[in-house]
Amino acid sequence: MNNISLIKVTGFVCFLASFSFLVSANNQITTGKELAQKLPSKADNFSNLISKLDNNKDGLLNQSEVALSNNTFLKNAFAQIDQDNNLAISKAEFNAYIAKK
Repeated sequence: MNNISLIKVTGFVCFLASFSFLVSANNQITTGKELAQKLPSKADNFSNLISKLDNNKDGLLNQSEVALSNNTFLKNAFAQIDQDNNLAISKAEFNAYIAKK
């Protein structure tokens, strides 16, 4: 065999071995039903979120308040919930988003 091709093959194998660390067979796939269960319900309502996260007490959840929270759902869905793009989530926007899901 040609030494150059062995070097290429070795490099490719090393690349694939290192890439395999990024992919794991143990990662769980979230189904739609499981995702729906993780969404906040109206029972976990906006008033509850406001009482926990609304630092400036304006009745809205702005981006900085959400960013400071541990609520990954709100962080990930903020732009979709904020329908008027004013960088704050109102009670009406929150409830409309939850009703769609």
